[in-house]
Amino acid sequence: MQDKRGYIYLGTYDGLVRFDGVEFTTFSRNTDSRYDFASARSIFPVIFL
Repeated sequence: MQDKRGYIYLGTYDGLVRFDGVEFTTFSRNTDSRYDFASARSIFPVIFL
C-alpha cells in the first residue's frame, strides 16, 4: 500500500514496515512499546488523513 507522500507500507510478522525509496523503517512493538497495536488498522487512519 502506498500513501499520498509516496511511502510504501508492508505488513510483516515483525510489524509494519515503511519504505521511502531509500531505506526501510520498521514499526514494531519489539523495538518501541508505542507500536504495540493490535493490527495495522490502528495506525493507517493516522497516516492516510
